[in-house]
Amino acid sequence: MMKPRRTMCVAGLLLLTAVMLAGLSWAAEEAASPPATALAVAASPAPPPQPKADLQSVAGRVEALEKEDVVLREDLGKARLSARTELDSAEKRFGDAIANLKRDLRAAEEKMEAERKAQAKRNRNFWIAIGALAIALAASD
Repeated sequence: MMKPRRTMCVAGLLLLTAVMLAGLSWAAEEAASPPATALAVAASPAPPPQPKADLQSVAGRVEALEKEDVVLREDLGKARLSARTELDSAEKRFGDAIANLKRDLRAAEEKMEAERKAQAKRNRNFWIAIGALAIALAASD
């Protein structure tokens, strides 16, 4: 049974051997093929010239792109305007909601103040009654 370290070493050596053999076979192929000379390169046919684009079709495409650009700019302007309008209306609704909350808070605070005053008056009357009762009990003895 081989240890993992030994197995990795053997696999590495096999891989190195395979790479070296592939390099040798590639070098043999290169040596067998004749080298390209300047004359051979010059004798090779040049690629055919590309046909010139029709100027009218290019002009038509440019006009179409310009029209599309104008349309897209108009759409962008409309979208910006609609977003700004929605933002303004949302800001107005938010301001109205804040104003309503403040109004409701003031009303609740006023109601709580009135209840606190009424409770203080009841407490004062209660203690006055307790004091009067205590005085009456003390006087009755």
